[in-house]
Amino acid sequence: MHVLFVDDNPGRLTQLAGEVASAYGWTTSTASSIGEVVGALTAQRWDALVAADDEFGDGSSALALARLKQPSATRCLVRLDPGGGSATALAVAEIAHRVLDDVPTPAALKAMLVVMGVGGMRAPQDLVDSVGAVAGLPSVARILTDLKTILTDPACSPDRVAAVVRTEPAIAAKVLHLANAGLAGRAGSVHDLEQAAALLGMRVLRQVVLASAAFAAAEQLGVDPTLVAAVQRHGVAVAAAAMASGTLPPHAAIGGLLLDIGLPLMALTWPDVHAELRAMVHERSVPLHVEEMRVLGTSHSEAGALLARRWSLPTSIVEMVAGHHFVPRSPVPERRALGYVVHRAAQLGDPAGRDIHDHGVELDVPEWVDRWRVEDVEWAGPPDTRG
Repeated sequence: MHVLFVDDNPGRLTQLAGEVASAYGWTTSTASSIGEVVGALTAQRWDALVAADDEFGDGSSALALARLKQPSATRCLVRLDPGGGSATALAVAEIAHRVLDDVPTPAALKAMLVVMGVGGMRAPQDLVDSVGAVAGLPSVARILTDLKTILTDPACSPDRVAAVVRTEPAIAAKVLHLANAGLAGRAGSVHDLEQAAALLGMRVLRQVVLASAAFAAAEQLGVDPTLVAAVQRHGVAVAAAAMASGTLPPHAAIGGLLLDIGLPLMALTWPDVHAELRAMVHERSVPLHVEEMRVLGTSHSEAGALLARRWSLPTSIVEMVAGHHFVPRSPVPERRALGYVVHRAAQLGDPAGRDIHDHGVELDVPEWVDRWRVEDVEWAGPPDTRG
């Protein structure tokens, strides 16, 4: 966990930063001015920011800045002057995900951040509704429930999985398409669902079915099919790049497949505005996720992470989706950069598989980003039993 504490008048929050670093091994830092906050947000990716709001300073300014520069970071305001009355307005404005009336204990802070999960974003209700619409389509919900049930059986065979997937032709077709695109390691040779299940393996197949279900649901709900096709192409290219590296953990390919799953969700939620944004970024050659944040207050990275959490995917995959546009600056390799690493690989690869909404490739990145030496970084975090 990487947490930045903003304490204009160094005191109890600064003390808390030291306590959690000592107790839990977290990477912590403190900032006592907006200038220091800017420097910290530029130099490092943070999982959370905890800012004090008291008579000596305005923690809301730091959180507002973090919302723009690192929107996936969890933002907590500690209101040391409860009588000030600003906390309610802040919560409504979604500058802070949590407002506390006192400095928490180390244990309470840890529990709160764990519960909030990766990127504790309070998403616009319209986007939450779209996530629910995709995740809750009867065809999608049923096939995922059935698949989860049979995969708990140690004796489950590929033909049983194939029988479930085959009940939804649109999803079945996409599973075959994705398998033939290289996920099975034998491009163009997967002819039926039993073969796909055998080649991919049961756990990987479930994630491929999830991606296929999301793509199919987006089309059923009226999202521009050309956008869905572009998302699929990029996802397959990212997954193939991850598999070709030979140095990344197994979940890198599946996380890569799902990186841009939030794009159809954004288009579903704000069809006209998002279409205008997509057209505008091509004209001006600017990244779509930046303009999404500026205009809509959220981006497809956060939207995709919402859907991944709704489906209880492993935290490692949620992290990849949430952070795949965040350029790492750390001088040492960090596990949280995996989403960006595989996204960048696809952007530097075959033009057919590039993200057409992300213009240009960042040149000033740490050398380890392109080396992909898995032995240099602890990619595998603590056991994750979800998904």
